Amino acid sequence: MKKQPKKISTEEFDQKFDAGEDIEEYLVPGTRRVIKPKTKRILVDLPDWMLDFVTEEATRKSIARNAVIKYILGDAIERIERERKRSGGEPENGKAA
Repeated sequence: MKKQPKKISTEEFDQKFDAGEDIEEYLVPGTRRVIKPKTKRILVDLPDWMLDFVTEEATRKSIARNAVIKYILGDAIERIERERKRSGGEPENGKAA
């Protein structure tokens, strides 16, 4: 008989996961799978200096330019989210984005 996972709320599971705690006991054996995030394609116009920087970074790291852009954008979003949490959740200009 398969061992049943412990019951836990979604919020508790998320908190444990975000805190880096072991969540193995809450997973159903044999049901793990990688979920590819849904993506959308966009067109972005960049000034020459930005594109030059991205190209140099991509060449230096031997990765695609779009990977550099995604990394930089993701890093900036995480930093903004941390700042918002620290300041109570409001954007700097007081307006919703």
